[in-house]
Amino acid sequence: MAMAAQSSLPGDALYPVKRAIEDVRTGISVGEGQKGAIVLAHANDRLDEVTRLTNGDHPEDDLAVADTLNDFTDQAAQASDLLLGDYDQTGNQASIDELRAFTKNSLDELTALESVVPADARDELMHAAQVLISIDDATHQACPSCGGGGITQIPPIFTPTSASTENPFSTQQALGGHGRHRHDGSKGKGGQGGNPSLPILGQGALPPGSVTDPITGGSGGPTGGTTSGSPTDPITSLTDGLTGGGSQPTSSPDVPGVKDTVKDVKNDVGQILDGTTDTVDGALP
Repeated sequence: MAMAAQSSLPGDALYPVKRAIEDVRTGISVGEGQKGAIVLAHANDRLDEVTRLTNGDHPEDDLAVADTLNDFTDQAAQASDLLLGDYDQTGNQASIDELRAFTKNSLDELTALESVVPADARDELMHAAQVLISIDDATHQACPSCGGGGITQIPPIFTPTSASTENPFSTQQALGGHGRHRHDGSKGKGGQGGNPSLPILGQGALPPGSVTDPITGGSGGPTGGTTSGSPTDPITSLTDGLTGGGSQPTSSPDVPGVKDTVKDVKNDVGQILDGTTDTVDGALP
C-alpha cells in the first residue's frame, strides 16, 4: 500500500497515506538541515503533482491544483526556514546551495505551468512564485559571498508592476506571513472597498465644495468667466449690505405704493405711541 501510494495524486484514495508517510519521515529526521532537506523534497513532489494534475481532463482537478500549489508554497517556506536556520547555526553552505537550486528550478516549472493552470488556480500560482523569489532573496542576504545557483532573472509574468505601492516580493511580507492561501472558490478584488478619494482636478479648477459669488461672475460662477483678484464670498456680500460694510445699493427700489404704505404705518405707530404716552402721564401723580 505504501509503495502504491507514492504515485497517487490529490483526490485519490491512497493520497492521504502518501502524505502520512511524508509526515513520519519528516518527524524522525534529526537537525534542521536534514529536516529542511526532506521538506524541500516534499515540496518538489507537490510541484510534480501539479504538473500531472494539469495534464488531466477532469474538471474536479481544478480545485486540487489550487490546493496543491498552496501545499507547495507552505512546504517551500517551511524548508527555507529550516535550511536558513541551519546555515545560521552551523555555517553549512550546502543548505544555501540547496535552497538556491530549488528556487531556480521551481520558478522555471511555475513559468511553464502558467499557461496551463486553470483560472481558479492562477492566484495560487502567482503567490507561489512570490514566495520562491523571496526565498532566493533571503539566501542572498544570508550569504552574499555564496556563489552559483539561484534565480538570475524573474520572468515578466512574475515581475511586480509599477502600480504597486509596495514591493509584492518583499521577503518579510512573503516569508514572514506565509499562512494558508487556501482556495475557497472566491476571489478578493483588490482596490475595491478602499477609502474614497477626491477627483483629480485640472489647473485652475476649483476644488469640490468651493463657492464663489455668481453675481460678480467669479471663477466657477454661472457665466463661467473669471475676474481679476480673489473670488467674492457670497455670504460676505450679503452680510455687508446689512451691517454697513462693503458696497451699498446706489438707489432704493422704486415699487409703486411701497412708500405710501410705509408712511401710513409710520403715522399709525406715531399716533399709538403718543396715545400711550398721554395715558402714562395721566396715571402718574
